Amino acid sequence: MPHAGPRLGTLPAAFLLSSALLVAGSATPVAVAQQVMTFTSSGPAGGGNFRAPVTTRDVDRFASVLGLSPDQVESARAMVETAVAEFNTASKAAREQMAEIEAEFQESRDPSIFRDKMPAITRKLSEKRSEIEKQVLGDLRLTLTPEQDANWDRLERLRRREANVSGMMGISGESVDLVRVGEKVGVISGPVFAGAGEQVKPLFEQYERELDAAIQAKQKAMTEARPPAEGNFDRDAMAKAMEAVREKSVALREVNQKFARQIAGVLSEGDRSKWEQEVKKQTFPEVYRETYASRAMKAALAMDDLSSEQRSQVQSAMERFERDLAPANEALAKAIAEADDSGARGGMVGGAGGPMMVRMGDEPETVKAARAARQRGRWR
Repeated sequence: MPHAGPRLGTLPAAFLLSSALLVAGSATPVAVAQQVMTFTSSGPAGGGNFRAPVTTRDVDRFASVLGLSPDQVESARAMVETAVAEFNTASKAAREQMAEIEAEFQESRDPSIFRDKMPAITRKLSEKRSEIEKQVLGDLRLTLTPEQDANWDRLERLRRREANVSGMMGISGESVDLVRVGEKVGVISGPVFAGAGEQVKPLFEQYERELDAAIQAKQKAMTEARPPAEGNFDRDAMAKAMEAVREKSVALREVNQKFARQIAGVLSEGDRSKWEQEVKKQTFPEVYRETYASRAMKAALAMDDLSSEQRSQVQSAMERFERDLAPANEALAKAIAEADDSGARGGMVGGAGGPMMVRMGDEPETVKAARAARQRGRWR
């Protein structure tokens, strides 16, 4: 049985806005609306306009990069908690305004309501996020010693890198964060590369600088390649904007690929295997994230009341499942990478409330086929 479509109120604001623009501005609205799919994710440190720009979880990483004292950490947490409360008030107001717009649309069925009213709401909240982030970081910097302040550029690089990871991924591999990979597999500890080997640390330091330059180049392209928020939908202008950003996304991916290979080359055999697997997971998260079946079988193995025979059966089933799934995963990852290389999966542009992912037409047939084959095989 096909899934019912989502309620209007569950869709991201930029999806509603973009769909309304397409329908309102096209001579063949139904066809255009079916050909273009738009999603959104934006904001420093990720998660979209409705997520606070800084959180208390960020403070530990601030402390690591800047070398904060316990008193400074406590002060930073208080600053962040105040900022989060202020942002949540603004976010709640924006949600209420969007609910009013939805109610108005449900009554009138006029999509121009979104075109006329939604941009101001998303823009205002985006500006509030930026204002709060700037205020918190500015206040934090005032508490630093000269020695700590010397690390401020590094903190800004960390913020941009983590925003790139948690924001929207345009092409597979561009949102990989090798620092997070290193932390996950135990090659380094923390964002300052503690515990890194003699050959590893210089590579991470170089990676940090090169990736940051690529991220800033993409951010600049996103700003410059923002299609007009008003007027008729111009397919050619949208395609041109997407290609301008895509070039920078490819360059960003190449930085990740280059340093993933270089760092792997200086790791021990055991660390290299874990490193390559984690890079693969971050490159293709939709392919390699843990399946429900795997989680269920792991949960079963953790039960205390299994007999030896039952435990052996579950273990064998899990190994067989993962062995059968592996080639299907590889085929899907390959199809996605090829579609990304050709531009068939769409691209990113700037939007009133943040970046938008746009695809002209349906998902590539090769990707759909590989995904369907994986779905069939995983339940055998």
